Amino acid sequence: MKKRAAAAAVLLLALAAVLLLRTGKRPFVRPGAQGGAPRTEAESQDEAQDKSEVRSYIEADAGAGSSSAPAKAAPLSALAKSVAESEALRTELLRKQAAAVEAARKRAEKKAALLAEKEAALNAACRAADALEDPALSFPGKPEVRALPGADLAAAQSTFSQIRAEAASSGQKKSRTSEKSGSAAAGCLGELRFYGMDKTADDMPELPYDMPHGMSNRTVAQLRDALDACTENGHSVGFVLLDLTSGEAAACRAGAKYYSASMIKAPYIFSLLDSGLPLDGHMEEAIRISSNSDYNLLTEKYGRAVFRRYLDEAGTTNTEWASRYSETTPIDMTRLWLRGETLLSRNGSRAAKLRDVLQAGYGSAIKAALGKSCVTYSKAGWISYDEDPRYNVYGDAGIVDDGAFPYILVIMSDLDSTEGISPVSRLVLALNRLHLEMMRAFLYREQSRLPSAGIPYENRIPEISE
Repeated sequence: MKKRAAAAAVLLLALAAVLLLRTGKRPFVRPGAQGGAPRTEAESQDEAQDKSEVRSYIEADAGAGSSSAPAKAAPLSALAKSVAESEALRTELLRKQAAAVEAARKRAEKKAALLAEKEAALNAACRAADALEDPALSFPGKPEVRALPGADLAAAQSTFSQIRAEAASSGQKKSRTSEKSGSAAAGCLGELRFYGMDKTADDMPELPYDMPHGMSNRTVAQLRDALDACTENGHSVGFVLLDLTSGEAAACRAGAKYYSASMIKAPYIFSLLDSGLPLDGHMEEAIRISSNSDYNLLTEKYGRAVFRRYLDEAGTTNTEWASRYSETTPIDMTRLWLRGETLLSRNGSRAAKLRDVLQAGYGSAIKAALGKSCVTYSKAGWISYDEDPRYNVYGDAGIVDDGAFPYILVIMSDLDSTEGISPVSRLVLALNRLHLEMMRAFLYREQSRLPSAGIPYENRIPEISE
């Protein structure tokens, strides 16, 4: 306050001096002061006016000084508030980032644990596959019966789209391998295609090396021998192998039409169960022992409408169901079993009973080949009819659960019913080994995407023995 009063006094004196110089008035001298003369009335009025002007100036300056403080403080306050808000936002972003990193770490750990579990199960399945073919090896046993874990339907549908496009054009494409070698088995290998993987070759060489890391020599030889057995004497075969976990598939002549025979019984019963009906004795016998009389009773009782709706919902395109049996293709039969898998993967007594019935595997090449090492759910079909070669067929379809990666396998052929099960069983063994190699490659790719990737491939999953 003292400093402000002193400044005002100095300002007052300076202003008075300026006014005197401006008006030409003499300095004010008090009456009676030495050397002073009495002031006139006009001088007194001028002095009063000057004081009034100075006072007004001082008051105005004081008012301006008091109001300027908040004006100057306002921007500083706004800046401080903005800084505080920015800091709070930064803290929140850092918190969210840390939470996201932690969540990603937990997901990676969970996936790594799942993949490690799958790896152990896959190794057991590989040992079981080796023991099936070499009696000198100790057999590890097959996995426990369980509700299927459920298919990746989106991946499967994407795979179906690829197979359908390939099947649509396969009739106009000729296998170069078949032309070069003249072997029916080599022709099948040339038409073997893989779907849903990182790579798919359009024009395959003599051996399908578009497989990630290539197929082992053992698998190639086993496939060739099995296909030789299935295609000798001019016979043909088509198949689809669809993994339910990855959605990856291998297929050969997936769009070729074959008479279904009793293979169609299982999908027909799937349609009845899918509509809400209970699993009764006629359904069980139609699957367990392939009873024609029980199947005929079911079709007479429930008709065709339910199954035709089931065919449409499954996405089939080449299945003609004019009577109790039909012509169909490996890809359509795979679609029907994929829809049926949703019944097998459910909990409850009805699903458990259905799994039990399908494990019977009457006349099934899948059951005969893999029943000792895997849990199999299958329904075969066969017929021998000399008057019309179209009705000489053997086929099998079902789900194989090796404890690691369940898959659907459909094989259809024009082999005579009395001779079909043995060569098709050999093909089942070869395709099972092919599936193990596909899943070994899939597992490696999934492990390599983990944050801790970098472990050499050989140290992660052992090669299937040659």
